[in-house]
Formats: sequence, C-alpha cells, structure tokens
Amino acid sequence: MKKRKGHSIHKRHAAYSRALLHRLSAVVLWVAGQNDNKCILVSLKTGKAITIGPELYRAIDGVQHDWATYCAVFGRRQDGEEYMQGATIMAPRCYQSQIATQLGEIHTEILRGMNPQHRVGIGWIGCPWGQDISEADAGRLFEMHDGWSAEKIEIKEASAA
Repeated sequence: MKKRKGHSIHKRHAAYSRALLHRLSAVVLWVAGQNDNKCILVSLKTGKAITIGPELYRAIDGVQHDWATYCAVFGRRQDGEEYMQGATIMAPRCYQSQIATQLGEIHTEILRGMNPQHRVGIGWIGCPWGQDISEADAGRLFEMHDGWSAEKIEIKEASAA
C-alpha cells in the first residue's frame, strides 16, 4: 500500500500563486521615474494596471517564481524617432526583490552600449511564470506606461535603480 504524500501549505500556496498570476496574465513593470519609482502589476494582454491586494502581493512577493525579464533602455534620436535596446534574462526560482537588484547591473551594461545623446529612460518587465516577453509586447507596454517621457538619464542613475 502506498503512503500518502504529506500536506504542505507552502507548496499549495506557491502553486496557487503561480496559477493566479498566469490566469491574470500579470507581469511586473518598472519604469524609471514613473509610479513613484515603484513596480506595478500590469496585464500582459491589455497593458492595464492591476490593483494589488494582499493576496496578489503575497503571490508576487512571497513565492519564488521562474522569472523571464526584459530589460530595456529607451532612446530618442535627434529626428524624434523613439527606439529601444533590450535584453531578455531568465532567472529561475527566485524572489521578485532579488530580480530588482540584479537588473541594475544589466541596465548599466545596456546603457554603456547606447548613444549618450539618445538615452531617455530605462525599465524592465518581469513575467513570473517564465514566458518570454517579445520586443513588440515590451515596446507596447513601455509606450503605454510612459517609458519615453523622461528627458535624459545618466549611467550613475541607472546603477542605483
């Protein structure tokens, strides 16, 4: 006769949290200088902000996720055309707070490769269920949440983010 697996409230909460975030198509978005420099939760499908209650906060902050993040630096050429340079980073089984600290180094690296006269902002999008974020989706979300609204950004500012 097989023994029944033991009940683990932590595993059940983690599975529920991942399913909830996936069902909502929720991604974490951060854009320098927007939303009081805080991360917000938005829908990947619609781009609209999702109100974070205690349940969603615990789902994002209290559980380790398989993160797929898209780091971007926003630029504006002299003729007014806006563009973005970015990189996708996979971070398996870590907390959201750990992701935010690691992304500062990656942003600095991307900033160094961009024309200093064109730099106007930085941001990142983190998907807690590990789905890759396409450049088109990232551009649409950053556009909706004012990624190109800043005037200039310096490398020392990005490393502090």
